[in-house]
Amino acid sequence: MVRPNLIKNWINTKNTMTMKKINYLRSCRKQTGLSQQDVSFLIGKTSVSIISKMEDNLIFPDLKTTFHLSLLYQKSIIKLFAKLFEDCSFSLLRKIDCLSSEFSKRNSDTSIGKNEEKKNILKKDFLEKVAVDIKKNNA
Repeated sequence: MVRPNLIKNWINTKNTMTMKKINYLRSCRKQTGLSQQDVSFLIGKTSVSIISKMEDNLIFPDLKTTFHLSLLYQKSIIKLFAKLFEDCSFSLLRKIDCLSSEFSKRNSDTSIGKNEEKKNILKKDFLEKVAVDIKKNNA
């Protein structure tokens, strides 16, 4: 069982170590020696400025482009967008914490039926497992 305070402490610890980059597209491209024009052609974009904007975090690539970039640079999407992944993890952990608390409050209400109580327990258990997995992936 994950305790809300443990999640909050872990989030606070991780927030002090966050990186400034949302993605690593520019550094990956430079490691390959490819130009923005080369990448633009390879992933089917008509404008080099799109590559520049993605590298500068001004726009996010669509899903198909993200897969192309992952394949091209031979990096997982999570590694290409490490900071974004971390930010999403923190956001989801906060929301899990809130919703788990809400399920606990609902179950303390004596007017709910046993069936509803069981559903809330199952939902809360599921969310706690998700929280543990998120913590493992961000350790």
